[in-house]
Amino acid sequence: MSQNNLIYGLNQLVLAPGSLGIGTIKDEGKVRVVITGAGPSNLVRVRARIVGQQTWANLADLTGNVNELVDVLAYDQIEVICLVFDTINGLGFRIVASSFDSTALFISTPDGTLDGQNVISFISSDDTVDISANQLTGEIDFRVTGTASPAYAASFVNGDWSLVGDVYAVAVLASSHLKGVNPTVQVFEEVASVFEEVETIIEINASGDVTIFVSQVPDLRFSGKIIIS
Repeated sequence: MSQNNLIYGLNQLVLAPGSLGIGTIKDEGKVRVVITGAGPSNLVRVRARIVGQQTWANLADLTGNVNELVDVLAYDQIEVICLVFDTINGLGFRIVASSFDSTALFISTPDGTLDGQNVISFISSDDTVDISANQLTGEIDFRVTGTASPAYAASFVNGDWSLVGDVYAVAVLASSHLKGVNPTVQVFEEVASVFEEVETIIEINASGDVTIFVSQVPDLRFSGKIIIS
């Protein structure tokens, strides 16, 4: 069958305004952009250009939570930018963007259901993602349902670090963050009331407990927050 293959992809928890990076697109017709957890004034811009151009073409301004298709057929590069940051829970919002090209792809029926209308469908085990593709037209429909689970966030100060051997540690149990055994962890340092993402040693054990470490000598403890999703 002829189906759209995933080419460009973005899946990011956004915690501040700014660019989410520049991606390459080639022969893709459209990009599906899904935003969840955003506040009503949150504003994300999708723009694109041909390689070698200095100027960008603004393709879409997306406000709040959306599930939109953006036409990118005439361009080589795409950039997604958060212009106005607003979130309903203070823990950021998630943006997922995917583009597709039209090439031959064979899918065995155990991976999906082929109905009498030449449509193959995939539904995730928790029923939150529904993807269907028409083998005759090449059209793909991507739907996200339900409410995105908010990220876990916890603040800490210098006094919260515990001495473990010759390092300092802050631990978050899996029973607290509830994000399973393979979570995504981000650590931020508070500098003049602004949170800046920093690199630390992060350990996740088999149970999903998360521990971050810093040096004791020199003493690199800091105040900040940890985001687990």
